Amino acid sequence: MQARTVRSCDCKFGLIGNREIFLCIIFLIFTLFLFKFVYATQFLHITLTNCIHVILKVLLYFELFFFVMSYSYFTIPSLPIVIGIFLMLFVIFSLFLLIKSKTRQLQYVKNDFEQLFDKNPNPMWIYEVHTLKIVLVNDAACISYGYTREEFLSLNLLDLRPEKEHIRLLDNIYNENKEYSNSGEWLHQNKNGEKFYVNIFSHSTFYKNKACRLVTAINIDEKKKVEQDNENIKKALNSATIVSITDLNRVILDVNDKFYSVSGYTKEEVIGQYHSLIVATNHSAEFWQEMQNTIMDGGIWREDIKIRTKSGTHSWIDVSATGVVDNLGKIYKIMFLGYEVNERKNLEEKLLLQNKQLEQIAWQQAHGVRRPVANILGLCNLIRNDLQATETERQEYLAYLYRATEELDEVIHNIMAQTNKV
Repeated sequence: MQARTVRSCDCKFGLIGNREIFLCIIFLIFTLFLFKFVYATQFLHITLTNCIHVILKVLLYFELFFFVMSYSYFTIPSLPIVIGIFLMLFVIFSLFLLIKSKTRQLQYVKNDFEQLFDKNPNPMWIYEVHTLKIVLVNDAACISYGYTREEFLSLNLLDLRPEKEHIRLLDNIYNENKEYSNSGEWLHQNKNGEKFYVNIFSHSTFYKNKACRLVTAINIDEKKKVEQDNENIKKALNSATIVSITDLNRVILDVNDKFYSVSGYTKEEVIGQYHSLIVATNHSAEFWQEMQNTIMDGGIWREDIKIRTKSGTHSWIDVSATGVVDNLGKIYKIMFLGYEVNERKNLEEKLLLQNKQLEQIAWQQAHGVRRPVANILGLCNLIRNDLQATETERQEYLAYLYRATEELDEVIHNIMAQTNKV
């Protein structure tokens, strides 16, 4: 009877050991599944807090089940049970560390996303590729475009552009298949309909398991205004000013359209040539050295230069020259600005001729008038003092006086004629 009881206990003890080993194997398989599940959450949009709650509940129920099964068969735990409990505690601790690590990583990712997207000073948004609907937007975009976040999320890409840009936008999206793209300059409008220029950068991404693109819009409206002002200035210079740029040795590097029209040379004929190609007057080395010194000292050099056109004619140019500096403030080019002054030079030449004529008139006044006046004065004194002169002598005095008066009259007429020519 005793032997039968022992064999029955042995058999029962063996059956219990096999079940425990079986439960340990199931527990290990379940543990591996949990590891895989937790690892996969970093790639899925699943909240880790929910995962932790589920895992801890399952482990708690599994632990209770394990102890109930253990104590339902015997009082003293066997070795497989101790091993199972140890593994269970080890897995729980390991899962705790893993989940804590992944939670910290996700928090870092969230913080980085907030810094790179939400707090980015440039307007940014994410839109769905197929619907063009905006699904996410940052604060800078709301401020720049004047919408609230709710209003912005109700828009699509077409709403951010004037109607004339819609066809171009759709063509760009249709042909856009790059992961990263610089779409160039676009005209946008804000909530009030005010237009401004932006430079669009985008790249493909996924948001809530949908194909999207992340867009960054850089406001370049001020840049466009400056470019337009520069273009207007360039047009004004081309219409009225002769512009040429040379190196420090006065080798021509670039010229504008006005230069071609005045000189008659083509671009190929002047680029790479010395400025002396069109300079008609021979200037000394000291003349050009003075110009070079003035420019290199940061000053502005100015002089009238007579140029020789391709056809052989000449033209006077009022030339101003100044240095062009690089990003280090060092002068490495010379810019020449010129205006045609042919009318002024012709007027100056005319004034010089008039001055010469006036000088001749002044000489005639000093010499031509003085001689007949002196004769008249002398004859008048002779007539007044010669009281004993005969009638014949007086008649001769009057004849001399008459000729002197005629000579004076002739000189006066010549002076008047020359004066009228001036």
